[in-house]
Amino acid sequence: MKNLNKYFSFIIFLKVVAEKNERKIKELTFQVEEEKKTQSRLEEEISQLHNKIKSIQNQLEDAEETASASMAKYRLVQHQLETAEGRLKESELQLTKQRARNRRESES
Repeated sequence: MKNLNKYFSFIIFLKVVAEKNERKIKELTFQVEEEKKTQSRLEEEISQLHNKIKSIQNQLEDAEETASASMAKYRLVQHQLETAEGRLKESELQLTKQRARNRRESES
């Protein structure tokens, strides 16, 4: 009878241990599922950020191209301005010479 009581006590003990283990397994399973969901969300966020980075890089490239084109236009206009200023100075010099000639002719 004593052995039978020990046997039943041992069975009850095993049942309690099995229930604790089952609860622990359920908790860990839940935790793993939550971590999978979190990982999935993070992967989606990473993907979105990569897309945003690509978009910003494209915008930057477009801005660099626009800036380069603007600088080329600026250099062209600057060159045209310098050429025009040179022609203006030459014209002013010719005008000054012509006025001097006209004064000399009118004085004579």
